Amino acid sequence: MKNRKPTEEPPEVITDPGRIYKIIHHVYQQRALLTALFPEQAYKGNCIIVGVNRGDKELLINKLSPELAHTRFIKERSIVFISLLDGVEIAFRAKLKSLINENRDSYYLVKLPERLSYHQKRGAYRADVKYHDPIPVSISLDDGSQLNGLIDDISNGGLSISFERHIPLSLQIDNTLASCSFTIPEKQNIACELNIRFIQHIHEKTAPRIGAKFRKLSKEDHQKIMQFVMRLERLKRRQLFQ
Repeated sequence: MKNRKPTEEPPEVITDPGRIYKIIHHVYQQRALLTALFPEQAYKGNCIIVGVNRGDKELLINKLSPELAHTRFIKERSIVFISLLDGVEIAFRAKLKSLINENRDSYYLVKLPERLSYHQKRGAYRADVKYHDPIPVSISLDDGSQLNGLIDDISNGGLSISFERHIPLSLQIDNTLASCSFTIPEKQNIACELNIRFIQHIHEKTAPRIGAKFRKLSKEDHQKIMQFVMRLERLKRRQLFQ
């Protein structure tokens, strides 16, 4: 955190239980690495989340490696984990409830965190569209079908789109969507290709979503998007400080 550039957005501190669960569940689904840092020692520990129980507000995490990190967590019963997922640095404190030993493996049962730090690390800052009217997106697939969604966030380099219906299982990371179109304010039509960088299929109450980079974006459309991102940021600041 100390090495953050002055122009970077500060981390968002999330306390809403619903949002925390969704983020933690995303980390679990993607099997993203958790890293425990020990500043005064010359080592760090790594592990992953292997289970999430929303009802009991608990996480199941596999044993830290190396052994020194495991020993320290057992002793102190509280530790800060950091994970980098989809260009976002996530940090939270895990409080140990119990140690589970099963089939020669060890797991930590920890409380679902009540606070979570969410820090945008993308090269291009993504502006949240929730402060603006919904922006529909239309994607034409290779089989001739149409995929319609709404923009969640957008940057100069890409966007995130959520969908009400299932995403076809044929879509994979690194696939190119050759025909995507949407309209931003002042009826400015944007047409581009998208390269899929992230896919989240429907799970419980989580909406299907993709994250993608722009491809074959004209200079004119790129300028339109830059101006729209700046407009969204100004709108967000006005909403926050009203």
